[in-house]
Amino acid sequence: MTIHRAIETAHTLFLSGVTSDTRRPSPADIRAARQKLNSETLAQWSPSWRKSITSARKMIADHA
Repeated sequence: MTIHRAIETAHTLFLSGVTSDTRRPSPADIRAARQKLNSETLAQWSPSWRKSITSARKMIADHA
């Protein structure tokens, strides 16, 4: 899974808890996104990417 897809999965997971029109990602996608996000070293990313990765980590932790 790419970092882009992992962030997208986290956003979809968050939205699925807020709106009824968004379908929850599969458990396998959630696990893969969590693994990818947690394996990333933030120092290698620009500040805006760090913020996105950190936010996505929190979304997965709060809603999975």
